[in-house]
Amino acid sequence: MRNALALVFVVSALSSVSAAQAGTSLAEIDQIGTMNAVATIDQSGSSNTAYVHQAGGSPSASISMRGSHNEADIVQQGAGVDRFDAVITGAGNQLDAQQRALVGTNIATADIRGNDNSASIVQTALGGDANSIRLTQQGSDNSAALSQVGGGNQMGLTQKGDGNGAALSQTGYGLGLTITQTGGQSVSIAQTGH
Repeated sequence: MRNALALVFVVSALSSVSAAQAGTSLAEIDQIGTMNAVATIDQSGSSNTAYVHQAGGSPSASISMRGSHNEADIVQQGAGVDRFDAVITGAGNQLDAQQRALVGTNIATADIRGNDNSASIVQTALGGDANSIRLTQQGSDNSAALSQVGGGNQMGLTQKGDGNGAALSQTGYGLGLTITQTGGQSVSIAQTGH
């Protein structure tokens, strides 16, 4: 039996949308042309898939997923501060995030624990502003592809246990990078400053 299906489309000023689901679920939140949009998704168990698309001023998203196939996709395009945090625990995992600040800063924080892992985060600050990524992967197959274009780029990656594997890229000025790996390891780093 298929449990909750949440499909939410929002076009309004100052909107906040939340979806909480248990069991087999799909949540999609689209917030377009919205100032200070806030999206929250909490999923527990089974196939879990979460999509968040935000375009407007200073969007914020929070995703929590526990158990089963997981998969979180986040796209943020805005001016001000584009921000998201994700906590994904157990089973298939997978995070794919793109932040594109027309003017302003991108901030991404993610914690992925247990099983297949995999994260791709791309940040572009078109106005040359700051980007920040903090990613932790703990346990199982791991793999991270992180990319930043802008100024004052800061990237922190921690991979603890099992497969590891990371490809990191930073372009801009004020580049900062910290990486900690224990397990299978392997890292590729490309930094281009100007």
